[in-house]
Amino acid sequence: MNVIHQQVFMSLFFLLVFKIAKSQASFKGSLDVADGILVYANFFPFPHHKLNSTPVASRSVHGEDDCIAACTEASRCRSLNFKPVPDANNKFICHLLNTDKFHSSELFNTSLDFHHYSFTAPCELNPCKNGGVCYPAANSEYDFKCACVASFTGKRCDKRLKSCAELLDAGYTKNGVYKILSNQSDVMDVYCDQTGRGGGWTMVFKVVSGVSADIYQLWSSSDSLNENKTEALNVNSSFRGHYKNRLVQNWQTASPKEARVALYKNESETEILSIVFNATNSNSKDWFAKDRLTYSPWTDLHTRTTPLLDFSIEASCCTRSFYIIRAHGGCPGDEGWLLVTYAYCAYEKRYPQTTVMYSKRTTYTNWNVYVSQVSLDKAFNSTKEPFSIVIESWFEIE
Repeated sequence: MNVIHQQVFMSLFFLLVFKIAKSQASFKGSLDVADGILVYANFFPFPHHKLNSTPVASRSVHGEDDCIAACTEASRCRSLNFKPVPDANNKFICHLLNTDKFHSSELFNTSLDFHHYSFTAPCELNPCKNGGVCYPAANSEYDFKCACVASFTGKRCDKRLKSCAELLDAGYTKNGVYKILSNQSDVMDVYCDQTGRGGGWTMVFKVVSGVSADIYQLWSSSDSLNENKTEALNVNSSFRGHYKNRLVQNWQTASPKEARVALYKNESETEILSIVFNATNSNSKDWFAKDRLTYSPWTDLHTRTTPLLDFSIEASCCTRSFYIIRAHGGCPGDEGWLLVTYAYCAYEKRYPQTTVMYSKRTTYTNWNVYVSQVSLDKAFNSTKEPFSIVIESWFEIE
């Protein structure tokens, strides 16, 4: 599986291209170069300059356009010197050259009599946008490549990456905070898990144990929480608050293909376990279900054929959430795999309200006997994108 350009300069770039393309639209290019970089689009005037190289041909032409056309049609021509003052026959001197200012810069000088037309070095026009750095391509002296800053890609760094999966594919393999384009077509910061279970996971929700809250109400509300707090964008409990971003509310628009719940140890950001679900054609509530489960650390959960008592984000009992339960037995007989507590039974009251509890066994546990608190005291939920889904051309998530 798999950050801003100067508007003044870019305006100048477009004006230059428009001007040259307009005057030379009918000319044929003599170079075959990559990515639509045509000869006549990069044949720029350098007024009152001359490249003092011996011409491969000297012609008498009717004007500047004829001189440029002659060069673009000559296979050896790489630049030209044009004398803008006509002779007695109202013709102009045109020198065709087999080098240019890019390769023979030592021959490039000011001149009172000539204007020079030459190709530019590929990075001379600074084609890379959004802070990208230009460097010549290894396979073509007239082509270029851009080293893009994080969150941008494309030939000219003009495409904003839209998910952690796209960032991973673009070479951003470290866990951390990145900028992506949201489904509202604005930029948002997210935490990307680029190493867990293949990487490319976008964190959308985080629960910090011991921070009191109705977790189901937080999940199902139409509001985000701490979305713009960078200090919340991690998988530890250093920020003592829960986190939810807009992708939860826009779940069906985002159309994730997988969803994953993961538990972490306190402060170490070491993963304890993951539970993975097929989220295809799901909504923000029904993805968390037994029939969507694709991976869990509990052998009896995935292979179990008898119905569970409860497997849902909103528990059927006691204001719990993210609830995977085998049996209720008046508290002493409660058995299961995962829950976020609400301090109803004695086994919950051992810990602060809103604590994530899970079975440390490879099977279900009785919460009164084999209970284990997640010492980080945090679980987070994330969406993962195994292949691209394009939504109305403005948001895609794999």
